[in-house]
Amino acid sequence: MQKGLSIFVIFALIAVMTAMALLSSFDKNSDKNKIESRLKAFEAACNNLDFYEMVDCCDSTTQTICKAGDALVSIVSKTDMVDWVTLIMGGIKLLSPPKNTTVYISINTLIYPSKISAKVYIDLYFGDEKYEVTLEMIKTDDDWYINIPSSIRNNIELKVKG
Repeated sequence: MQKGLSIFVIFALIAVMTAMALLSSFDKNSDKNKIESRLKAFEAACNNLDFYEMVDCCDSTTQTICKAGDALVSIVSKTDMVDWVTLIMGGIKLLSPPKNTTVYISINTLIYPSKISAKVYIDLYFGDEKYEVTLEMIKTDDDWYINIPSSIRNNIELKVKG
């Protein structure tokens, strides 16, 4: 009787551990999909010069800073950041020779140092130029956001690959 109970307990433990492993892998896949989705949204916002959508893809600190900056620009110049981004990008396109300026992001490696942080090694294409970039992402309310301050620290010097 005791031997049968021991075998049952062992099988129950194996079943629980297997279920936990499967759930853990589903969670990682869910996180990976959410990170990919966030980066695709950021890519689309860049290509559409949509300042507000770019900001929405970022961590709460960056959102607060950008929204405060937008409010300040609005008070001082009676325009908003969208007008300035459009003006600057339009000027760059007018002053530079015609070239492909489409932004494309390709994920190379994804590492989770913790349950609420991720390091994403990407190739960032700006037209025909390729940059190897490391993005820090942070999980807030079950969604992932680009942590701009940490990402900037990691990418002080971008290396252009032709």
